[in-house]
Amino acid sequence: MEAVKATIPRTLLQHIDASQIGDVEVTCSALASHFKSSATCSQLLEQLAEPNKTTCAKDSEKALQYKREGNAAFGTSSFEQARDSYTKALRYSPLATQVDATTIATLFVNRAAALHALEQHVAATRDCSRAIKLQPEYSKAWYRRGRAWAGLHWYKNAIEDLEKALFLESSASGKNQVSHELDKVKVIVKFNKHFIPSENCNAGPTKWKSGEGFHHDGVSSYWTSEKQRGMHATKDLEAGSLVLEEEPMAALILKGHRNTHCHFCFEMLPPDPVVCFTCAIPLYCDVPCMGAACDESSEELDGQKWKGEHMHECGGASWSAVLPTDAVLGARLFARGQGNAHLGEELDDLCHHYNKMSYAAKVDLHVMATVTAHCLFRNPANNWLGQTLGDVAAKLVRSVAVVRANAMGICAVQFSADEKSKSTSSLKNNIDKSVVSQVEQVNVAQGVYILGSKFNHSCSTNVHASFKYRQLRVRTIVPIGAGSPLELCYGAQVGEMRRNERQEWLHARYFFTCACLSCKTVSQPDLLLFAFRCSKAACDGVVPGPSLLKQLDQRVLRNDSTEANALKPGWCISCGTAINLQYFTDAAHAVIEEFASLRSKLQQPSRNQELLVQEALDTLKLCRSIFHASSKEMAKAEDLMAEAFCLMGRPDDALPHCKISIQILENIYGKDHIAVANERLKLVSIARATNARDETQRNLALVDQVMRIHYGPDYQSMLDLEAFNDLQDVDMASCA
Repeated sequence: MEAVKATIPRTLLQHIDASQIGDVEVTCSALASHFKSSATCSQLLEQLAEPNKTTCAKDSEKALQYKREGNAAFGTSSFEQARDSYTKALRYSPLATQVDATTIATLFVNRAAALHALEQHVAATRDCSRAIKLQPEYSKAWYRRGRAWAGLHWYKNAIEDLEKALFLESSASGKNQVSHELDKVKVIVKFNKHFIPSENCNAGPTKWKSGEGFHHDGVSSYWTSEKQRGMHATKDLEAGSLVLEEEPMAALILKGHRNTHCHFCFEMLPPDPVVCFTCAIPLYCDVPCMGAACDESSEELDGQKWKGEHMHECGGASWSAVLPTDAVLGARLFARGQGNAHLGEELDDLCHHYNKMSYAAKVDLHVMATVTAHCLFRNPANNWLGQTLGDVAAKLVRSVAVVRANAMGICAVQFSADEKSKSTSSLKNNIDKSVVSQVEQVNVAQGVYILGSKFNHSCSTNVHASFKYRQLRVRTIVPIGAGSPLELCYGAQVGEMRRNERQEWLHARYFFTCACLSCKTVSQPDLLLFAFRCSKAACDGVVPGPSLLKQLDQRVLRNDSTEANALKPGWCISCGTAINLQYFTDAAHAVIEEFASLRSKLQQPSRNQELLVQEALDTLKLCRSIFHASSKEMAKAEDLMAEAFCLMGRPDDALPHCKISIQILENIYGKDHIAVANERLKLVSIARATNARDETQRNLALVDQVMRIHYGPDYQSMLDLEAFNDLQDVDMASCA
């Protein structure tokens, strides 16, 4: 976009810089006129908005190429490659004629064959059902589905489908093949070899209407002159109380997860994703999600008929795949708000920060909004716009500004390794980083939640936000008294950033200076994030690092057991002994780089394990001579040491290092923090590998307590932890 910005006249840039929120119609109209007259801008818009100039449109030739690749891979028993090639073929296959329908049905059946070979039988049944819906007389689809049912031990279904395939099949060789398979299933049934299916064939999210949400009894919004809008408790609330459930008004998957997660519900894609049949951009986990995103006229809110969230950007143009996430999400928000006066008022209320934006931010906002408006107008399906280009661009400025200040990261909580893909028997022969797994939050999408946006920020939050599919859920994590505010963390929390970093981060993004309790004084976690050990042998006091120079002067450590000494970087807060701050700082950065190098080496399959473990022990010893024993850097070092021992198959040696790391994190976050609970799951996996049953049960109980408060009683299914909790104790005797 820099080339586009370079064409904008200086006087127009000055007007944009001086603009207030009420002026954007004028500045956007002027910018839209400039875009039309600029050859550079016209060329860019042509590339973004014309389907014939992109790789995002349907392409029969490309689909045929991928189909041939799939056939070739299947012929060499490369079934995963075949499955993926058939998926790509489906992505580019148009659905405009009956011939197209036949082609797509064939691709579904071909992919089902690959899935069946991979023993992904549930997915195979779904693909066959999709083919049957397109071509009800397609005998091979009935045959493939019958075999998939048999693979699931659903023999009644298998017999019905195979008999249907036998009836439809016209060739003698085909009839013989189906008849042979049918006889095999009937023999199994005759000898009563029935099994209960192990997979749910109808799994999928329960959909709410877009923007629907409600806060529960005991919670209400409020307004103050200091913080303006907010949410507070109207009665005493226990820890773990569900206070809000809300669907997004608009949401969008992040670019890095387009090929791995559903573009509507944001769950991990199954092996048989479905596609949009008018463009090659989105992938969906199943037909319900595809239908919700691509519906031409679904009833959404206030009795209005709204198109699915993908429809205004569909058609094969690349702009929704190329432009930044906030611009595309802003367009979705704009489309949702058309003709809805109440929603328009809500969005205007969330756009109060425009006047505080910098020159660069305003220019970028104008350019993104105007480019997006041009792309919307280029799509013939968007005949509902009914406004001038400048008016649409002005509304997009507001929408994108709302996104930048209010969009929430939609996180999928999952194991950090392919835990579920490994069987218990394989765990008995190896312990590596996949066994030493932990729960991690992966930001896969962004969404705008009207009620969720009303929560104010605190660096030490008293509520926790989580997501089930697209739905935002907010729960209290501590007891909250009536009248107390409910405060979320916007991303800058104690234990993750130092006070000065939190202040700078929040001001840059949200234009306010945080005045929560954790920001009014320098807290213990702020010191322990990067703290040195005292050079005096008998003293275990904390020596603040150089980052404290940016903290408020003469603040006091909030800890009743610590003397109220003035905080000075390089001076022990307990005994007052000074260290050579420059030497310690340089040494600290060097050891951090060494640990980063070690972590990289540990990922390499050709690693020399014994040599790396010795190198890690030496570096850990050096780390202990520099950092305070309770600093977060020491927690990272102990954690890496535990990982190194696990990679050598020495969980007994890894266990104490993992426990020390957790003890340090408890001092920084508190023992009931979700970050500590996630680390405890790692400790549980190591303890199980050492047959330390008491340690395992104690830590699982602590994890359960924290998870129930943060995610609710159904957290195991929500976080997909059944596989972890069902793992059997592992005998590590063979790992020596």
